[in-house]
Amino acid sequence: QQLFADRARKGIQPRAGAAGEDAVEATRLVAQASGCNQEIVHIGNSREEITIEALARLLMEQFGERFEIQECGGRSGSVNRRCPDTGKLARLTGFEARVPLKEGLARTKAWYLRGEEALR
Repeated sequence: QQLFADRARKGIQPRAGAAGEDAVEATRLVAQASGCNQEIVHIGNSREEITIEALARLLMEQFGERFEIQECGGRSGSVNRRCPDTGKLARLTGFEARVPLKEGLARTKAWYLRGEEALR
C-alpha cells in the first residue's frame, strides 16, 4: 500500500481513457444494445495506460509548450490506478477502442483549435 501512495505522490498513477470518437461510439452502442439494459459497462481503452506525468509531458509535446510539472498529490479518496475492464463492453456490443492515445490527443487538439479559430 505504501508503494501506491509513493507512486501517487510522484505523478506516476496510471490512467486510461478513450478518444472522443471512441467514447461517443461506445456510448451509442451501449444505449442501443438490449443486453446493456440495467448493466454497468465500462467505456475506455484498456490497452493503453499512461501516468499522469507522462500525459502532461505528451500534452506539452502536442502543443509545443514546456511547463514545470508540480506534483500536488492525488485527491483524497482517489484511486491510484484507473483502467477500465472493457471486456463486458466488447461482449455486449462488439466494440473495442480504435484510436490510440497520441492520435486521439492530436485530433482533440485540432478540434479545439478549430473552435478557437471560429470564436475569433
